[in-house]
Amino acid sequence: MKFIIKISLFCLLFIAVYLFYVNKLSKGYVDQYYNKLTQESGSLVIGLSRADQDIVPQVLEKQLNDLEFDMPITNFAMNLNHSAYGELYLKGIKEKLKPNLKQSLFILSVSPGAFTAPLKMKDEDIFEMDKKGIIGKTKDLKHKPNYDYIINNFEHPLYYSIISLNSWSHHYAHDNGWNEVKLINNSDKLKKEDMLLWKTQTIDYYNKKKELQEVSKYRINGFIETVKYLKTKGEVFLVRLPADADIIDFENSHWQSFNKEMDSISQNQNVAFFNYTMQNTNYQTYDGSHMVSESAKAFTKQLSSDIKEYLKEKNP
Repeated sequence: MKFIIKISLFCLLFIAVYLFYVNKLSKGYVDQYYNKLTQESGSLVIGLSRADQDIVPQVLEKQLNDLEFDMPITNFAMNLNHSAYGELYLKGIKEKLKPNLKQSLFILSVSPGAFTAPLKMKDEDIFEMDKKGIIGKTKDLKHKPNYDYIINNFEHPLYYSIISLNSWSHHYAHDNGWNEVKLINNSDKLKKEDMLLWKTQTIDYYNKKKELQEVSKYRINGFIETVKYLKTKGEVFLVRLPADADIIDFENSHWQSFNKEMDSISQNQNVAFFNYTMQNTNYQTYDGSHMVSESAKAFTKQLSSDIKEYLKEKNP
């Protein structure tokens, strides 16, 4: 009997300590994606890591305020492991949105990498793979604190809650889901040689990836189903984001008809497609693919202006 009591007390103590660390972690920096799953959303930025860092919700809200889109706008873009187009991402999008929406804004980032999957992988296996990502492992996508997210997705021992894991001082994770990368912080500036190295590493990564991935009909169909659903909730914009010329050339050389295919989907679904890849010299990236903070803000301001102009012509 005493042994059972001791075991029970030990288990209670363990649970208490565990919950203490979970709660403590929830009050500080968790990881780069935590803030994307801590609120109900009126409108969404959707896609992979370029959208995650290049599209700024607070700029959209300010520039498009007079259009009265449902707020708040959340940046719900992550990376291929967590926010690839398909059944689970669409399910997460549906769960993020507020009920009784009047007119939402949805910006869907498109790039060749968003429509790939491992070679010869069957649809059901892609679905199972997606279940291992954040959306597949998290039931609660819109509350803060989000203990469900921490318990199922935090990749470090919970005692890390007593130190900051956001060790790169150039990175800031905003409450609205935007991951900002600053060229200059309070103490230093990103070095050109480092950014050139990171760009080389990005291209190397893409070269390795292309040997292991292929265009996936499952991803394309999932994307089209996402567009169809979101059209019933508001305005949908497909956006191909700018990047370094070498990165865009790499993508175009391996999927030469990509822009035409996106344009075809946009026409079939009667939604806008904005292709900014010819404007890559206007915005600065830190690794060839993702923009630094000031460029992200400037780009989002241009995107907002183009959205306004499009809607003005659509609804004169």
